[in-house]
Amino acid sequence: MQKIKLLLLYGLFCSVFLGELARIPIINGIAVSLLDIFCFFIFLVVFKEQIATKKIIRLPFFKPVLAFLGIGTLSLILNAYWLSPIEIFTSFLYAIRFALLAGVYFFVSSLKPEIKNKIPYLMVFVAVAIVLVGFVQYFYIDFTSLSFLDWDIHWYRLFSTFIDPNFMGVFLIVSFFVALMLLTKVVFKKNKKQYTFLAISAILLLSGVLLTFSRTALISIIFGLAVFGFNFKKSKKIVIAAAICLIIGIGIILLNYQATEGTKLFRLTSSEARISSIKSALTVIKNNPLFGIGFDAYRYAMHKYGFAISTNWQYSHSDAGTDNSFLFVFATTGLLGLACFLFLLYVIIKNILKGIKTNSMNVVALSSMATIGLSSFFINAFFYPLILTWLWVIIGITDLS
Repeated sequence: MQKIKLLLLYGLFCSVFLGELARIPIINGIAVSLLDIFCFFIFLVVFKEQIATKKIIRLPFFKPVLAFLGIGTLSLILNAYWLSPIEIFTSFLYAIRFALLAGVYFFVSSLKPEIKNKIPYLMVFVAVAIVLVGFVQYFYIDFTSLSFLDWDIHWYRLFSTFIDPNFMGVFLIVSFFVALMLLTKVVFKKNKKQYTFLAISAILLLSGVLLTFSRTALISIIFGLAVFGFNFKKSKKIVIAAAICLIIGIGIILLNYQATEGTKLFRLTSSEARISSIKSALTVIKNNPLFGIGFDAYRYAMHKYGFAISTNWQYSHSDAGTDNSFLFVFATTGLLGLACFLFLLYVIIKNILKGIKTNSMNVVALSSMATIGLSSFFINAFFYPLILTWLWVIIGITDLS
């Protein structure tokens, strides 16, 4: 079983590396990614090992996740009267995906300590590989050739295999915290090879964040770095050095290299789009306050209310959700669903804080929660599969059970 677990773990990380490039559209907005496939097999392993022995029930996040999924499913059932069977099925697949992604935590938490200790290095390796692909994309790829993926074309911005620079930025920040944590540990061990690898990795990851030209990422990394530095007091010199590099980097990009609408830090187009997205979500919430419009039937609600941006709304990413994770939950699952979701976040943070003084990975987990939490007010980061996978892996490593 341990060999199978290792293969699934490596497969999971490979699927993260491939990102949106390993996503295959099927029909009516339904798509299956390599990440979905590996998460499915991981769920089967979790079911066999933990659910069958009832160990999973004792884990801290089992009941909160189950409660949120229960309310989400109920909200979809209550809205079945205006949705077609295929729309209900498509929406329900989102709940299944969320459950499969949560299974990553239960899977990682069940791994042996010696495997868990190696995972952070593997995370850094994968993130650096993604950044290197991003550098190739940034400097050499013709952006218009990516239009077939139905994603927006982000001129002169690094997005690598994620295709979206905002989500890419948040992912790289979380990976940067992992590299920074490992770097602070090897400094005292005086291991030159590890130190060199991690120092270069941290610089590459930070450079990648800056080249996304994502304002969300820049704001989030400042907040996350503050949380990291406050809780990792033994390594303030490294944190200060990272902050200085960040400030210098921001100063450089303020010069607006290859200035386009997408690389302007004070651009208005995307800000106006986010405001419009918030207004649409608030309208949906106002009309469906208690149970929402069904998890996740947001795309169909946008079409119903006449808010769909694209004529190809059944496949468009911009019509699939709102830019705010909390409004997304409120709109799709109502007040009850939002309460369950906030309770899940509360339980996660509460358990992280329990080991914050003894486990350096808990500092990474808290910094990641802070980063993703803040960014979720501007992009739907809490429900982006690749970011959520990384978060569950980190929480699983902390072994909060």
